[in-house]
Amino acid sequence: MDKQELLKFIGNAIETGLITFKDIQKAHGPKSGKIPTIEEVAEYCRERGNAVDPELFHDYYQSQGWKKANGRPVTDWRGCVRTWEKKEAAKAGPDQDGAKAKRGQAWKRALPELYG
Repeated sequence: MDKQELLKFIGNAIETGLITFKDIQKAHGPKSGKIPTIEEVAEYCRERGNAVDPELFHDYYQSQGWKKANGRPVTDWRGCVRTWEKKEAAKAGPDQDGAKAKRGQAWKRALPELYG
């Protein structure tokens, strides 16, 4: 069965009520509950350009049995990565490139010049 035939088959199954779109999403969507590999997490982190350590992320959820802090199973690991991303950004603060430190050093050099 090629791609076109498959799409036609799925369309017919939805039209006749054999399956729903939600059934398809549940079975094959990003929230399918599939446990990702470290490589999949790494690829997603690269796509998003975040500072999340994919191995640490994977190891953490593996040790928790792929359950969230509230005890519910992880159904959307990409969503968990985005949450980690926000936490990492908050830890780093708004000044990730060290610009604040550079500004402080510039002020220290400028003070003697300003106040003699």
